[in-house]
Amino acid sequence: MQRRLLSLLALFALLASSLSTTQARPAATAQPAAVRFATFNASLNRSTAGQLLNDLSNGADQQARNVAEIIQRVNPDVVLINEFDYEPDQLAAQLFQQNYLSIGQNGAAPIEYPYVYVAPSNTGIPSGLDLDNNGSVGGPNDAFGFGFFPGQFGMALFSKYPIVTPKVRTFQTFLWKDMPAALLPDNPNTPEPADWYSEEELAVFRLSSKSHWDVPIRVGTTTIHVLASHPTPPVFDGPEDRNGTRNHDEIRFFADYVTPGAGSYIYDDNGRFGGLQRNARFVIMGDQNADPADGDSTADAILQLTQNIYINTSVTPDSEGGVEQAALQGGANAAHTGDPAFDTADFADNTPGNLRADYVLPSRALRIVDAGVFWPLSSDPLFRLVGTFTPGLPGGFPSSDHRLVWADVDALPLVPARRETQNVLDEFEIAPNGERLGDADDPAVWIHPTTPSQSIIVGVLKDGGLDVYDLRGRVLQSIVPNPIGSERYNNVDIVYNFPLGGKKVDLVVATDRANDLLRFWVVDPQTRTLGDVTAPGKPRVFTAGDDAALDEQTTAYGIALYRTQGTFYAFVSRRSTNVLGQFRFFDNGSGQVAWEQLRLAEFPLVDDDLEESQFEGMVVDQQQGLLYAGQEGRGIWKLDAATLGSSMRILIDEVAPAGTNLKADVEGLTIYYGSGGRGYLIASSQGDNTFAVYTREGENRYLGSFGVTGGGGTIDSVEESDGAEVIAASLGAEYRFGIFITQDGANDPAVLVDDDGELENVNTNFKLVNWLFIARSFEPPLRIEPNAYDPRR
Repeated sequence: MQRRLLSLLALFALLASSLSTTQARPAATAQPAAVRFATFNASLNRSTAGQLLNDLSNGADQQARNVAEIIQRVNPDVVLINEFDYEPDQLAAQLFQQNYLSIGQNGAAPIEYPYVYVAPSNTGIPSGLDLDNNGSVGGPNDAFGFGFFPGQFGMALFSKYPIVTPKVRTFQTFLWKDMPAALLPDNPNTPEPADWYSEEELAVFRLSSKSHWDVPIRVGTTTIHVLASHPTPPVFDGPEDRNGTRNHDEIRFFADYVTPGAGSYIYDDNGRFGGLQRNARFVIMGDQNADPADGDSTADAILQLTQNIYINTSVTPDSEGGVEQAALQGGANAAHTGDPAFDTADFADNTPGNLRADYVLPSRALRIVDAGVFWPLSSDPLFRLVGTFTPGLPGGFPSSDHRLVWADVDALPLVPARRETQNVLDEFEIAPNGERLGDADDPAVWIHPTTPSQSIIVGVLKDGGLDVYDLRGRVLQSIVPNPIGSERYNNVDIVYNFPLGGKKVDLVVATDRANDLLRFWVVDPQTRTLGDVTAPGKPRVFTAGDDAALDEQTTAYGIALYRTQGTFYAFVSRRSTNVLGQFRFFDNGSGQVAWEQLRLAEFPLVDDDLEESQFEGMVVDQQQGLLYAGQEGRGIWKLDAATLGSSMRILIDEVAPAGTNLKADVEGLTIYYGSGGRGYLIASSQGDNTFAVYTREGENRYLGSFGVTGGGGTIDSVEESDGAEVIAASLGAEYRFGIFITQDGANDPAVLVDDDGELENVNTNFKLVNWLFIARSFEPPLRIEPNAYDPRR
């Protein structure tokens, strides 16, 4: 049932309800709705080694208190702090947590980070060489990264989610010369190119001025890689531009790392080569010391990230405070071309002016929900935490000259739709000429017996009948009721090797909600079209001549087919009731298909609400003889198919708030068949536009959820999905690893009509997704077994 919300009363009733006829098991932990990632160059660096430990040893350091309060006010789940002096054994990080973050600052709530990562930094480590070519060896400019002592200006990562420490990769010792086509600085006083550093110096010169980290964090069922760095500022050098070119290539490092095929040259501190695994989710964070439009960066350095197709830059963090301060401070800010709303650093007004220097950049598979820069207006009481440059303050600011930047990302795995079918409009009066009329609901796939690439998709369109599509989404056949609406095909399924007229045929079966009937078609493998073989004169499925019930459409609704020992069954739900029926269908002896009712079963009501108690999405595990049925406002039932649940009836998962993995309505159910009884049960969670994945075997353990996003061009994401179908079999070159098809209940472009005072999008269609993308979006990846199951056997 599309576009339906549970009332608060129904939600509380679900919490209180108990079923004496069922067994239930606890649901697994759900994916968090959104995770807030933040980066903050907090200027928690000190001028001498050990000073930060001393300053953090009690809660009296005002700058540290201000930094802690900013973090508490923003409340990130994961925060990278740049310019946090490195101390072994996480000593400084522990003191900052204990004496500052764990204590509420000025009424802000304390914040706890049980997981912390710190590692050595190149800053202040002597190189033993004259890297700045001033004729002497020693001092901060001759260290591997500018610093007066080892670890100055380091980094610390704080997380509410577990850090997968054994999988962390660091790149502190990666040599600059080992980057292909590196922008090595040139001595302008010599004719040789790229010769600022001698061969002896390049043999040991490290690319990272601090370090580059790949820190995997486990968020629910998903791993997100925090890619942390702090490239050197592109200033404080000469015409050789040694810092500008280094900044460029430090930024390039992660651009190559996340781009498939570009990071093969990269090696970590353990000698392991290669970039980030393809399709891995990541968030690049840190003070990059580069603005996309203004400042002194070299060769548009930051565009290597902001224009990288594997990085999501759809939402840019902004603030009102940045705009205000740019206008008030003037100077270089007046000549900037970038939007001051995106500024993250309050730098000197004469040069370079305020800049966007700090970034939180998720991978394209992570949807950005919201983002911002903590830079309050001067009228805001919290402005005291950031202030303006004041010479009397250590570092010149109450906290830092940088601002905390955050982004909320949806940790749900998103997979792209590869193709889609034509638009279907459920509003006959406004439909443009040429548009298909109806309401797409439920798909089923028929697998061609000899040429899998010639398989077809059958999609029911309710009052509009049904369409037959090829695997590119093109219409092969339309079966349109005459007049439209005289038949209403609600759900569809397919069964193979049905004996009809002395032959084995493949049947497409749909519920006709308008007439309370079942409709049967034979698939012609030559033409890939359907021929009606429904026996005439059959009694209604549920209403048995009750015309009032027929008018109200308390009629045949969802359907799932089952074949066992030569007998063919249809499980059919009754709309707006809590009833399921089991029917046998058979050859009536005239080359047509008839049916008979075997039994009915009632299920507990959901808060006495018949519509919330109805079933639609159903699927039968053909090998295990199990029927899965989705009760829209309650959850997913597992039943023995032979007796329609009279001997086994288990509620394997519940919708929120009783459960955490599904949000009403529960809709389409489908099974991925793996070998040895393994595989997956997939359920459409319509209320949050996701698809929950459970193990097919055992107790149907919840593995995680995914969403379907646009695949580029005009293909949009899937919302309010009803039916879905997954096929493990290889269906030709394009879908050689299997296919997942789902209805999109809110297709673009939106066609809005008034529905009881609310605008509703009546444009629907079906989206086609490569199973490979879904499988790889999970960690560990889901199975890919195209040869594990043959539905004709």
